[in-house]
Amino acid sequence: MQITTDELRRMTNQEGLILQGYGGDAQEWIDGINELLTQEGILLEGTKFKNVKSFRNEGLTNLLFPFSDPSKKIILNNDNDEQRMLFESCTLKGKRICNPIVDWRDSDVWEYIRSELLEINPLYDMGFYRVGCLGCPMAGKNRWTEFRLFPTYQKAYIRSFGKMLDAIHAGGGKTKWKTAEDVFSWWMEEETIEGQMCLIDMPEWKIENKHRKR
Repeated sequence: MQITTDELRRMTNQEGLILQGYGGDAQEWIDGINELLTQEGILLEGTKFKNVKSFRNEGLTNLLFPFSDPSKKIILNNDNDEQRMLFESCTLKGKRICNPIVDWRDSDVWEYIRSELLEINPLYDMGFYRVGCLGCPMAGKNRWTEFRLFPTYQKAYIRSFGKMLDAIHAGGGKTKWKTAEDVFSWWMEEETIEGQMCLIDMPEWKIENKHRKR
């Protein structure tokens, strides 16, 4: 389903995953994302992204994958909300899932670790508060620290972005990024990089909010 940037701007209180600058057949990308997230155990109970929307911005065609709604049509294995339960079913893998510390606070976790003298990831002692995937967007600006400490991973990201650009261009797609380094800087949310999508850069936003600056 095609939507405009104006319609996207009106989608308040909604969350989703945006794939920016894709090329080729949209359904192939949608099927590929669903398959990948299922294989990684992120999509649970046979759920998958539906009603995916596409929109154009700054010359790029993008896909919006909507996250779960109150009916929980999309169930993410990494959901960290109050609706997670002690016991859950995964029909996809035919298993019952137990979340024994689902209601624990951070302080409860650390108290248990210290009382049982458990070995922890040494990154916690280096000041890290999360040790998921290195370079994860959820880490915000801390990603710069991660890549400074582990530059090999930064090179791997840039190499992957280069392959992404090759795939987009091979499919006839166009981007404003000239190099893989440009994509990396954009992905790291450097405001000076051309192609960085920002609400206030949208023509519709500028027109609607022009009078507020007076």
